[in-house]
Formats: sequence, structure tokens, C-alpha cells
Amino acid sequence: RVGALDVHLLAAQLGAAERFDDALETLRAMQPVEAEALLAVFSNRTRNQGAALEHFINAIRTYRVHPWANRALIIRAFDIVGSSLDPAASAKAFDTLREPFAVRALDVTRLEVRASISMRPGFEQNCVEAFAAFEPNVPWVEVPLRGRVACYDRAGHPLAAQARADLEKFLSQAGRKQ
Repeated sequence: RVGALDVHLLAAQLGAAERFDDALETLRAMQPVEAEALLAVFSNRTRNQGAALEHFINAIRTYRVHPWANRALIIRAFDIVGSSLDPAASAKAFDTLREPFAVRALDVTRLEVRASISMRPGFEQNCVEAFAAFEPNVPWVEVPLRGRVACYDRAGHPLAAQARADLEKFLSQAGRKQ
């Protein structure tokens, strides 16, 4: 008997060879999130950005009702497709990622992607919303901490001083100076 994992692996392998329609449709019936994520990655690799965005958004929406998807594949789609979005696609992804996934799966990743998008030129107006979702437990990673400082300073946010203090503490713990 062929299981979902077998079909998933087959679809991923065939996707690398650009011949995976039948396997993907079988996978879609069993694991719709993974099918959309694979199509997003495949479309991105074949430079079909419109289809990549469509499948990426479909994967996000489907993940809200199918929480048991392969997390590694979803993160891969975030990394590959999310990093190559143009401004219009970034805006659509930012809005689509506003709502959490089922059972809050990959919630931190979802919020990190939103924060990353909000740090792109032209998206600064979204940064307070994106970073506020982490408060008071912000990711202890330099790039988002710096983005949070810039965002809150620019917006005159009440947590700007706390953001600067957090960044200074992080850099001090890492043995670096600002």
C-alpha cells in the first residue's frame, strides 16, 4: 500500500525533474497543504512568480484547517517563495499571514515572516503591527531586534526604549557593541 509520505516524497522527486502532475494530484487528495507548498516551490523554481504566489497563499489558507502538514516543507516554502516576493505579492502574503494557522502551528515562523516583510522598503507602515504581535517575548535574534528598534523609533512607539534596551542586552550577551 502506498502511503501519503511515499506520494509526498515521489512528488518532491518528480518535481525536481519537472514531471509531477499525477503524483501531485494524488498528494493533493491526501495532503492538500503539502501539494500547494510543493507547487509554490516548483512554480518559483520555474520562475512563474504569479503561480508561486497563488500556491503559496493557497498553502497558507489550507494550513489554517489542516494543521498536520509537514512543517519542514511549509518552512521551505516560506524560505524559497517568501524571500522572492515582489512588493505586490509581499503585501498579499503579509495580509494572508495575519490569521494564525490551525492549532497555532508554526506561529512564530508566521510572525517572523510578517516582521521580515514589514522591514522591506515600502512596508514600514506595517512594522508596528508585525512586531507588536511578538510582545513581550520578541525573538532573541539580531536582525529582528534591529528591525524592531528602527520600526518603533520611526513610529514613536511607546516600546521604543525597551526595544533599544533589548537590542543592547542582546549585543552585550553576544560580546558585541551596537
